[in-house]
Amino acid sequence: MKLLERLQAPTPKIWKQIGNAFLIISTSITGYTAYTDQHTIAIISIVCGILGKVITSFIVEDTTTI
Repeated sequence: MKLLERLQAPTPKIWKQIGNAFLIISTSITGYTAYTDQHTIAIISIVCGILGKVITSFIVEDTTTI
């Protein structure tokens, strides 16, 4: 399965929930650290959250039958 096909395929519900949780946590940390002028930590946190969300989008159920 090609990379673009994996991204466009439906993601299992549990992995969507995990990806959304990562994004919520990283956004919360980013907001707080930006407020307290810790910009390096804020940038690292938001990048990790976005990467976590994108990576979970690549997980698909294998529906092929032999």
